[in-house]
Amino acid sequence: MEKDLGPHGPTREDFRRAESAYLRARNAEARCLIGPQSECSVQLVEAHSIQKAKLILIADKRRKLQILSIDVIKDFSMASAMENERDKIFRQYRSISNPIITGKWACKRHDDSTFSQIEKGNLDAANEEHCLLLAYRTVLFDYFKKCVILRFYKELGREFQTTVFSSRISISAERKALAERFKIQVENALIHVRNGRNSGMEHRIIVIKSVPKIAANVVTYREGRNMGTPREERKIAERGIIRSPSEILMFVTVYPEPDRNVAILSFPKGWDSLVHVYIPAFWEEDTNLASALLSKTILDETEGIMISPAAWRSFGEKKQRRIIDQFVVTTQPDPMVVRTRSGESIPEEVLSNLLYRRDPDFVDNSDPEEFNLFSD
Repeated sequence: MEKDLGPHGPTREDFRRAESAYLRARNAEARCLIGPQSECSVQLVEAHSIQKAKLILIADKRRKLQILSIDVIKDFSMASAMENERDKIFRQYRSISNPIITGKWACKRHDDSTFSQIEKGNLDAANEEHCLLLAYRTVLFDYFKKCVILRFYKELGREFQTTVFSSRISISAERKALAERFKIQVENALIHVRNGRNSGMEHRIIVIKSVPKIAANVVTYREGRNMGTPREERKIAERGIIRSPSEILMFVTVYPEPDRNVAILSFPKGWDSLVHVYIPAFWEEDTNLASALLSKTILDETEGIMISPAAWRSFGEKKQRRIIDQFVVTTQPDPMVVRTRSGESIPEEVLSNLLYRRDPDFVDNSDPEEFNLFSD
């Protein structure tokens, strides 16, 4: 029997139903995304978006991390929560094996054969195949997550009569389709490199020498004609940059090494002038400013950040609060404050409130250090 969420949002029973629905969606989507399926082994691995060996470098003695991540269950429970309640969600350490940063998206055979170069050997940021393998891990995890979220909202949409779920189903379907395009592009680039051909991708690197602090994955894009923030549009106009006729896909992987943090940006060849505007950190010669700009990009564009507990504590209460606020406002949909019965048309303002938002001012008009994930 269908049930309305009511004027005060989800109850504890609703929350338990949502948790159950999410687990069913995660199990239903568990499969090898690398393939071909005829060559898959039976065992699926609980794979990380960034190698577990790298995450151990920033975990505490209990192998726990401070994780900022989109969590659809928490988002569901936050529908009518006050700000201080939402804040509690991000103030707890999680295991490096927590399902929020893992997924069953590869069989053991394909996981071993595909990623052995960067798992068992030394990860070389100057090696193009290694850069693409990092991007591939990122897009596989992203695609798996989008598949789970879509299935989750479809199931909830059958149980609860709210406009919110029909809106999120539509948005999630678009994001899943986009994630699949990301996956295909990186797969094609890998095939070209392994066959000695041009991958069609460029790569830029930032090395921040410090104790290991951060791991993150960014999968983002801009439409060719017009999808920039006000800051981006202004820069493009000022510099007279030619726009791409199609969307530009960009991938950033940030991972720790014993004495440094490394960030790798991958994007289509020939569009460095545009990507320079979208993700400026990789063109900045001042390392401190580059790390601040990179931090802002991570907070605005990623759906998951893994932070060393020691680094998180060193930020202090005020900086932690600013980081959480920035992450939430640019990655979480607005609280579900408008609810109408299913079958009614979706008001435009409701749908727009469910879309992700970006901070138009970037770091340009604020203190670069207030968001810097790489400084104390």
